[in-house]
Amino acid sequence: MIIQNIEYYLFICSECYGNFIDMEKKTTKLDETDLAILIEVRQNGRISNNELARRINLSQPAAHSRLKRLQLAGVIKGFTAQLDYEKLGYELICFFQT
Repeated sequence: MIIQNIEYYLFICSECYGNFIDMEKKTTKLDETDLAILIEVRQNGRISNNELARRINLSQPAAHSRLKRLQLAGVIKGFTAQLDYEKLGYELICFFQT
């Protein structure tokens, strides 16, 4: 898999260590597999480890290990839910600034 035009460095906290971290730039070194994981998780934050592994062509333990490493490094900050406000009965959303 070739992924082009994506920056290979993301800003993270400086307490991380290892070859995964560029301590001078305080960034995370990502390879194509890491980027593929980020793309899949960004599209579906609730993807199962089994499905993630299948989509990126890795074993389940390897996919889980890489996902956990990205979380511990701070590259993945968390997972969120997107709400459908119309289905919740809100027809208009207003933003106020004070």
